[in-house]
Amino acid sequence: MQNFTKKDPQTMIATRAMAVICAFAVFLVFLTGTIFCMQVFSYDEYQQKVMDEITAGASLKADRGTIYDSNMNVLATNITVWRIFISPVDIQKAKKKDGVRYDDIIADGLSEILSVDRSSIYEKAQKSGRLDETIKKNVIEDDAKKVSAFIADNELTGMIHMEAGSMRYYPMSTLASHTIGFTGSDNQGLFGLEAYYDEQLTGTDGKYITAYDSHGTVLPNQYSSYIAPEDGLSLVTTIDVYVQAQLERQIEAARLNSDAQNRIAGIVMNVNTGEIYAMATSSPYDCNNPYTLCDFYAEELAELGYEEGSEQYTSAKSTLLYKMWRNKAVSEAYEPGSTFKAVTSAIAMEEGLVSASDHFNCPGYYVVGGQKIKCHKVTGHGDVDFAEGLQQSCNPVLMQISERIGGKLFYQYFEAFGYLSKTGIDLPGETGSATHSEEALMNPVNLAVASFGQRFEVSLLQQVRAIAVLANGGRLVQPHLIKNLVDGDGNIVYTYDNTKGEQVISRKTAIELSGILEDGVSGNGGAKNAYVRGYKVAAKTGTSQIFDGGTDTGLRVGSCVAYAPSDDASIIAIIMVDSPTGYSIYGSTVAAPYV
Repeated sequence: MQNFTKKDPQTMIATRAMAVICAFAVFLVFLTGTIFCMQVFSYDEYQQKVMDEITAGASLKADRGTIYDSNMNVLATNITVWRIFISPVDIQKAKKKDGVRYDDIIADGLSEILSVDRSSIYEKAQKSGRLDETIKKNVIEDDAKKVSAFIADNELTGMIHMEAGSMRYYPMSTLASHTIGFTGSDNQGLFGLEAYYDEQLTGTDGKYITAYDSHGTVLPNQYSSYIAPEDGLSLVTTIDVYVQAQLERQIEAARLNSDAQNRIAGIVMNVNTGEIYAMATSSPYDCNNPYTLCDFYAEELAELGYEEGSEQYTSAKSTLLYKMWRNKAVSEAYEPGSTFKAVTSAIAMEEGLVSASDHFNCPGYYVVGGQKIKCHKVTGHGDVDFAEGLQQSCNPVLMQISERIGGKLFYQYFEAFGYLSKTGIDLPGETGSATHSEEALMNPVNLAVASFGQRFEVSLLQQVRAIAVLANGGRLVQPHLIKNLVDGDGNIVYTYDNTKGEQVISRKTAIELSGILEDGVSGNGGAKNAYVRGYKVAAKTGTSQIFDGGTDTGLRVGSCVAYAPSDDASIIAIIMVDSPTGYSIYGSTVAAPYV
């Protein structure tokens, strides 16, 4: 029989005890190390997790910066509105304590005052563990007062809360709407200056943090913190509300008299600095209600005959809204027509290729590259000198001058006058030009037609900047709408630098050409309808064709650009009438009188 060695029971107990002690020691070392790491190396992380569990933060909205005109008239500001919210935790506690159906009382009262669905309020009141459930945002002062009285009358303090905030407000409603733009539901800029300067206008929100225990009781102040909001910068623009109002009045009159089918746009600018005094598109919208169609587009929508609420109706309305919001002066291109003849003339005069006394013959057409290109006066102007040919807007005179210039030089000046690049205006959505290439201008027909501003497209902003070169002594300026940025204490933190632009033509050429254009206004030229007694006005009108896929649609664009005083100009204005269908379609009648 095999013998087995038996261990001493005391030894076995001691061994097991030692093993357990070692295990506990290892665990204790691990636990101590973990706690040490949490307390020392990960303290901030875990403290934040705890604070996230016991704290509730209330956002303190920063005010958006104000937008002013150049004389500090308010164009966009903020008004106080309230966010109404409830605390389901406090509602349920009070309901349990008092035995009162506060959830029903609150749902009934707030739904009536705020026109919010009762069931949605009641449902939010049942959410356990929730301290903040929004009932309605942007509540106006009158309704906020009713809510405040409702809270007091029904002893609902702590269950219903009111948080003051701000909402964008435009005191002048439709004035300069296409330039100012508007903001969205979260106060972010969506169009116009509001969008372009959104970063500068937007402030930094603050926060008030309050700590609660597991029962929803507010903890002592050391667990709370306050971060003050920082309001956005205010924008002082170059807009002059008086000039803006006059421009809008004139283009609306032009729209009615011309029955323009595709809107009218206009710009008034300082020729020396590029400051935009006014910019407008016909049929402006209300910045306070940007999703409501203006009368012009509401009528267009009604004429479509779609049933309100249908898919076709919703789609059509959306399309018309975007069309209504578009700033035509910046975002759409057109053929400048005969207003461009002033540029062609400036090139030839600067290069010494023509003088005011040079004579030309106009039989009513001019043959270029085997093609007969007509003058607007089909019977012809006969024998005319250069000055008279420009004043009478004679196509054959300009075509003959363009032959002297040549395609290469013409293209170089086309670039120098700023037509090959965007102006860089501080507005979103600026369009560029659709022009001939240098190679295309080597074709004599393309060059001839381009000389009187047809078969290429530019923006209204590009055109007014180019003509301003003639008005200010030959320099290309930078159109802009910003003057200053101002902080909440009234300190100017940024001022636009009106740096003089590049010299495109000589002052001598600019003065001589301005004199010719002024004589055409005060005399019997095509721009005589832009005449104003007592003022030296230089002007040029234009009428261009509208093509669709190379086919003449029969529609026209009538425009006029003018500056004054012609011998020392300070201001330039341009008006473009798109698709007039009234008794006249020419720039001399649909645009010049309003300029």
